[in-house]
Amino acid sequence: MYRFEGGSNLRLQLVTIATLAACGFGATAQNTRKLSIQSKVDQYDLLLSGNTGTVSGKPADLKAFNELMAVVSDPLTADCPAIKGKPEVTVREAGKTRSIYIAQGIVTDGEHCLHVSGEGMYFFPIHRDFLIGLKEDHIPLKSPIALTRQGVKLFELKKSGDTWNAEGTTLLLDWDFLERFQNSLKSFGVRFRAQPQVAKGKEKLVVQTNGESFEFYKITNLVWALKRPGQRWLEASDDWGFWYNFDNAVLEDRFTSQIHELEKPGMTADEKHAVLEKLGPNYTRNLHELYAKMVLAADEDTTVKRVVIGRLKTKPTKSTALQMARYLEVGGSSKDDEDFKRIATQILKAQNPKGPLYAPSLSMDEKAKVVTYWSSWAQKNQTP
Repeated sequence: MYRFEGGSNLRLQLVTIATLAACGFGATAQNTRKLSIQSKVDQYDLLLSGNTGTVSGKPADLKAFNELMAVVSDPLTADCPAIKGKPEVTVREAGKTRSIYIAQGIVTDGEHCLHVSGEGMYFFPIHRDFLIGLKEDHIPLKSPIALTRQGVKLFELKKSGDTWNAEGTTLLLDWDFLERFQNSLKSFGVRFRAQPQVAKGKEKLVVQTNGESFEFYKITNLVWALKRPGQRWLEASDDWGFWYNFDNAVLEDRFTSQIHELEKPGMTADEKHAVLEKLGPNYTRNLHELYAKMVLAADEDTTVKRVVIGRLKTKPTKSTALQMARYLEVGGSSKDDEDFKRIATQILKAQNPKGPLYAPSLSMDEKAKVVTYWSSWAQKNQTP
C-alpha cells in the first residue's frame, strides 16, 4: 500500500520507491521520458529528463509531482480488485498505459495494480497549470463585495469615493484587516494547485464581486485554497494565512470593548480619561470616528475633548480634515473651544497648506472668514 500525504508540506510518507525498470514505465533517470497525461480537464505531454521537466516547452515545477513519481514509475505487482467506472487520469508512456482511479485508490495497467491512498493523490497534475501555471495571480475586485462563510452571509462591502463601508453587520470591523484582506486578493503568490476533492468538508468562504463567486477553502491550519468560477481545480497561497478562520477574532476591531465603553451614557470625565489612557496611542478607523464624534459633541467635557482632538491631530487625513471643518462651524465659543478651533485648522492645513489658521486673537470678522474658507473647501472635497 502506498500512502501519499498532502497538505501544506505536501510530503510522501510510508513509500519506498522501487528500482525503476529499464524501459517503458520507469525508464532510467538519464533518459528523457514522455508522459502523456489525460484527464477530464486537460490533455498534455510532460517531458522528464533527470530532475527537470517541461510542458509545452515551459519549465515544469516538479516539487509535488516528484512526491508522486511512484504512481507512474513503480512496477505494478498487486492483484486488482473490482474497479468501477472510468479513471480520473490516464498516463501513457512508450506504448503503455496506466489508469489512475484516484477516488478508489487504484493504479492499473489493465493486468496488475498498485494500491494508493492519502490526500497527496489530489495533487496529481490533472491540468498542465499544476506544473506550468502562473506563480503570481490576482482577483479583480469591484464594489460591492459580499462575504459568506459556511453558507451564512457575513456582510457586504461597498465603496463610496475612496472609503469602504459595510452593510449587514453590527460588528465594529477591523478595517486594517479588511484592507490587508483585499490587497491579498488583488495580488497573491500561488504555492501549489490541487484537485477540488482536497477541500471536501473544509471551511468555506465565498467572495462575490463583479458578478462572480470565488470560493475559498481552509485546507490546513494556515493554508486557504481558491476555486475560481468555471475552474475545476484549486489554487493555494501562503498569502492568505493571516485570515486564520475568518471569524470575529480577525474581523472585529480589537478595541471594540473600549469603544463601547466610551459611548456608554453617563460616563464621567474621569472614567473616560481612564479608558483613553488604556487605549494610549493606538488608532483604528473606529477610534477615529469615535474621537471625531466626541470633539463635535457640545456636551463633551473639555479635558476629554483636548485628549481626543490631540489624537486626531496625529492622523491629519482628509477624513479628519472634513470633520474639523465641521467643528469650526458648530464648535462652542468658550476659551477651550477657541483653542480647539486653532488645532482644527492646523489639521486642515495638513491637507491644504495655503488655507488660513484660526487664532483666538482674530477679530470676529476675521474668524468668520476663516470658517467660511474652510467650509467652502470641505464642500468641494466631500466624497461624492
